[in-house]
Amino acid sequence: MAISTYDTLKSGIADFLNRDDLTAVIPTFIDMAEGQLNRDVRHWKMETTAQQSVTDDLATLPTDWLETKNVQYYPDINDTTKFHPLEYLSQNALDERKMNSENKIGEPQYYTFSANAGAGQFILFPQPKARTDDKIVLSYLQELNLQTTNWLIEDYPDVYLYGSLIHAAIYLKDDERLALFSQMYGAAVQRANASSDESEYKHDRLRTRKLGLDTSRSKQPNHVRWS
Repeated sequence: MAISTYDTLKSGIADFLNRDDLTAVIPTFIDMAEGQLNRDVRHWKMETTAQQSVTDDLATLPTDWLETKNVQYYPDINDTTKFHPLEYLSQNALDERKMNSENKIGEPQYYTFSANAGAGQFILFPQPKARTDDKIVLSYLQELNLQTTNWLIEDYPDVYLYGSLIHAAIYLKDDERLALFSQMYGAAVQRANASSDESEYKHDRLRTRKLGLDTSRSKQPNHVRWS
């Protein structure tokens, strides 16, 4: 049976365990595996962008945010020629800058993260002038969330399968198979991450070769990898 959806994954887990009495807990195995996958898998297919409005000095993190690539500030989102990147600072460092500058108003140059009632937020500094059209454009890695299907289970079903089987083995106190499933999971994750690295490498190599055809551009830097 091919595994490419949430339902076929549940069936595959039951088949591997050769058990028909775990139906109620198999979704928990998958949830636990997905939490681990969000810590272990880093692939270019996780990359996405979002446009977030700025209110005072705050912007909301997307609910599926996992890790930031970069943040661009747009004083006027309708004028795409005017923007600049924001530099990350720790919250302590940003608070120190605020204090030393008496919390000045101006074009934001830095950002940090905070939590408000459990929701993630960006804090920008300096606080921008009151506007209705300023925004940030966030490039980030998106959390994996297997509801029906997703790219990871379609491309690398063994990652989901062995990740789930690890938690099944823990539940069943099966140390022998826990070691086996852990080894298989680690290898599957490594293959998924390596395929992303290889794709990025090929892109860089091709771009470098094209740049080399034009001596006026041959010294430009290569594509900057996200990882």
